[in-house]
Amino acid sequence: TVPAKVTDNLPATIATTAGAPVQNDVKTQPKPVPSTPPGKMKSATGKKAQDIDGNIYNVVKFGNQMWMAENLSVSKFRNGELIPQAKTEKEWIDANDKRQAVWCYYQFNAANGKKYGKLYNWYAVNDERGLAPEGWRVASLNDWVDLDNTRIIKKKTAQRLKSAAPGEW
Repeated sequence: TVPAKVTDNLPATIATTAGAPVQNDVKTQPKPVPSTPPGKMKSATGKKAQDIDGNIYNVVKFGNQMWMAENLSVSKFRNGELIPQAKTEKEWIDANDKRQAVWCYYQFNAANGKKYGKLYNWYAVNDERGLAPEGWRVASLNDWVDLDNTRIIKKKTAQRLKSAAPGEW
């Protein structure tokens, strides 16, 4: 997730949180986005984010954006209402058929929670009660494009610097 205050003034640039991948095909088990295991990526900003469940997330800065370094793992909406857990693929499919917000662990295995956090369906991510912590929002497609552009710019800059000093690298 990215904080709303930091990115609202950025030029218009996937709908996921940095831990709540949105699946286009809500009929199937969600696939996790590769992530940094909790606690492995240090907060480059010294800042932390906290969700309604009390989980603490390191915050990293890329370009003008602030991102959580770990996948979101919240079981309640921002207003405190519980998000139901889908414990089986059938429960996941049934919730999606009924257009209900749910979360699950990858492969419906709680042991995967430490690595991937919780996975949320489209209805949870887009629910007006809010999935992301206060002051944060689910990343938009434009946020992901900006993040990728930042990565490309840094790579090109590094290549230019390297080529400017032949024999030094």
